[in-house]
Amino acid sequence: MTTRAEAHQRLRADVDDLAALISDKLERVVPRVLAKYGVEWHEVEPGWFDEVAANTAKDLEKLAVYQNEAVDPHKQIGYAAFWIRKLKPIKIAHTNDKKPFACVNEHLSLWLACEQLVSHMDAVVADRGDQALKLRDEVVSRIHRFLKDAKGISYIVHCMRSRTFGPHHYVILLRQFTVL
Repeated sequence: MTTRAEAHQRLRADVDDLAALISDKLERVVPRVLAKYGVEWHEVEPGWFDEVAANTAKDLEKLAVYQNEAVDPHKQIGYAAFWIRKLKPIKIAHTNDKKPFACVNEHLSLWLACEQLVSHMDAVVADRGDQALKLRDEVVSRIHRFLKDAKGISYIVHCMRSRTFGPHHYVILLRQFTVL
């Protein structure tokens, strides 16, 4: 059995690799997600992919030590979303009709979290049969209903900006989609 100190030491060596993977993925995914949700133009704070990735990797490293190296996917996604919201990497953004997009970082954190949860579900159900596909379709349906609920999204964004909204809040939000 691995001691916590041994696990911590081994994971510490992997943090830089994990941060690089997260940063690369964010660089590829963020522009696509912003465009999907109607953000035509945006300006990114220099170096933010690396900073979000480094903070996320450090948090996941700490969680892995106490969770036998198996960090729940909801937590992985939730911590990344938290750092996107916390660091506010998008300096300015405009919608397709050239209007400024207020609270773009908060929205981006939700959009990315939902996109990543769907990607995770796709990977989990691959080659597992019709029942698994039905469960995946139900999760995707719940996420789409959530994202179309402008009043609900507005309230969550308000909470992000005006109250404490930590990684565990994202985890709770994401888990509500997958509890069937």
